[in-house]
Amino acid sequence: MKNSVIPAKAGIQTYLPIDPTVGPFGKFLLTKPLDSGFRRNDAYGKSLRIVSYLFLIIGLTTSLPAAAKPWAIDYTQSHLGFTGQQSGASFTGGFKHFEATIDFDPAKPESGKITADIDITSITAGDAERDAYLPQSNWFDTKKFPKAAFASTAIRAAAPNCFEASGTLTIKGLAKPVTLPFCLTSEGEHSRATGKLTLQRNDYQIGLGQWSSTDLVAKDVTVTVDIVAR
Repeated sequence: MKNSVIPAKAGIQTYLPIDPTVGPFGKFLLTKPLDSGFRRNDAYGKSLRIVSYLFLIIGLTTSLPAAAKPWAIDYTQSHLGFTGQQSGASFTGGFKHFEATIDFDPAKPESGKITADIDITSITAGDAERDAYLPQSNWFDTKKFPKAAFASTAIRAAAPNCFEASGTLTIKGLAKPVTLPFCLTSEGEHSRATGKLTLQRNDYQIGLGQWSSTDLVAKDVTVTVDIVAR
């Protein structure tokens, strides 16, 4: 390592080792006392180092991807439903209560995240007899499994204003991979996300015993999502 001689008052000499690994201003190792002028230069160098590091930190933080803005969901206008078939006739149902967290920017879908908790005890199926059966152990077993959950693992653009959210859906403690296609529309100050996917109820042990056969109740259930948010 080479040393640079820096003149000081009264014939005093000091030495500044040139070490490029410690920054553009080097590291001061003094062999003799400094005069006040050199100490001012040392302080100035330290100030410049601090400013340089601040700019570096700012540059790193501003280069990170920005988090998507969470949606403010209007639950009074949002709906989570399903459609099934019993004895060849279609019926519809839904869940009165659910909570979702949507951090999603359509311009950067890959940075988004969607989670939802569904209150299975709030299920309705448009018929008093079905409403009585569905909470039982052969169906949703709501005493043991009162909640279902969805958590996205990836979101990608599929078409203009349309996307696919891949993730895990857990019902009755059984976690399965699913993909929810959905599209966005603008309605004044609100945005609406609508989508649907088809599940097989047997994958989640919904409809056991005599109900496991598809002769009475079809295995396919179409889940519909309609979310309105600001």
